[in-house]
Amino acid sequence: MRLAETAGQEIPVRLSLGLPETARLGAKTVSLGGRPVLGLPAGVAVSQATREWGWADDALAMPGWGKPAVECDPAFRNIRAGMGGVPILYRFKVEPKAKADVVLGFCESHCALPGQRLLICQVEGAPAQEVDPVARWGQHHPGALLFAASDANGDGMLELSVLAKPGAPDPNPILNAIWVFPEGTQPNLDQVIAGKLNALASRYVQVGGANDQPLAAGGRVEYALKLPARGTQELTFLVACPGSSVPPPDQTTWTLEKLRQSAAAVWRDWR
Repeated sequence: MRLAETAGQEIPVRLSLGLPETARLGAKTVSLGGRPVLGLPAGVAVSQATREWGWADDALAMPGWGKPAVECDPAFRNIRAGMGGVPILYRFKVEPKAKADVVLGFCESHCALPGQRLLICQVEGAPAQEVDPVARWGQHHPGALLFAASDANGDGMLELSVLAKPGAPDPNPILNAIWVFPEGTQPNLDQVIAGKLNALASRYVQVGGANDQPLAAGGRVEYALKLPARGTQELTFLVACPGSSVPPPDQTTWTLEKLRQSAAAVWRDWR
C-alpha cells in the first residue's frame, strides 16, 4: 500500500486494517484457524484494543501435543510452540510496580535426548533461567520453574517470555502452562504441577489450551503515520494464498524488490 501527500503540507494519517473476529493478531502476523495468513509491516506505530492478559507473539497453539507420563494438571497436555524460533511472549495486567510469584510449566514430548531443546525463560523483574526440559525432568515428565517477578518498569504489565537458546539443535521454544500467584505465596512446585493450587492463582493459563487467549482483542489494527509535504510511504503486507501460510516478516528472504521482480516475471510469462 502506497500513501502519498498531495496538498503540500505535513499531515498525520491513520490507516485502519479491519480483521475478522476469528482472526488472531500476533506480534508480526495475523492467523486464522492456527495458520498465519498475513505478515504485518514493521517499523510502524500500531494501535489496538487489548485484553487484561494474553499472548503477544507469533507462536502456534498445539493442543494435545504434550503426553505427560504421570498424573498432573491438564495444562501439560497442550503447548504453544515458537516454530522457526519465534519467541513466546505473554503480558498480564497488574498494579504498577506489583510483585508476584510466577510459575512456568513444561512437558517435553518430542525430544527424547537432553541437549536438544534448550530454553531461556525470562520473567520481568526476576533473573532469567535456562532449562533443558529432558535433562531436568525427562521426556514426557512435567516440570516447573518459579520466578519472583515484579513490574520492574512500572507500566502496569507483567511480561514473560520463553526463547530458544542460540545454537540449540531444536530452535523452537515451547511452553505448557503459566500460574501467576500473589506475592509471598511461595507455591510448592509439586503441588502446582499436580493442579492442586490453581484456585490460589490470580492467573492460570493452559497455554495453547482451552482458556488461552491473545492479548490483542482483534477486529481492527490502526497504523499511525506522518506524511511530509509531497512525501510518500509504502507499507508491505505479505498475504498467503489459499491453503498456504506466511512466515514472520523478519524471517522471510523476500524483500519488496524481490517480490516486485517475481510478480513482473510471472505476468511477463503469463502474457
